[in-house]
Amino acid sequence: MTKSPSPPSWAARCWVEGPTLHVDLPDAGGISHRLAFPCDLQGMTRLRQLLSNRNAHSTLGTKGDLTQHQLNKRLKEPVDITGKPIRKVVGKKVLDPEKQSAAKMFLVGLGLRRA
Repeated sequence: MTKSPSPPSWAARCWVEGPTLHVDLPDAGGISHRLAFPCDLQGMTRLRQLLSNRNAHSTLGTKGDLTQHQLNKRLKEPVDITGKPIRKVVGKKVLDPEKQSAAKMFLVGLGLRRA
């Protein structure tokens, strides 16, 4: 049986408690702090992003060692499973025929459109 490698000193510890995913992040200087992620797709995706940016040189406030405030701001913007932001598609507003006709006549009156 092969021996598994021991985790690095900057490795995160994770556990689930109810609807919350807790992550304990040790700092390169030995100071650790804890983040609380929602235990859903958004939380797991944001956790994966954090862990992929984490390394031995991660310091508090950087991509690999976010503060809870930074995390909360990021959680407000939904992302897909790959971490790309999901933008709301804004539909084209269509005027009802009566308003469209009135607008056309107004533009004709100004000489900006032919009848």
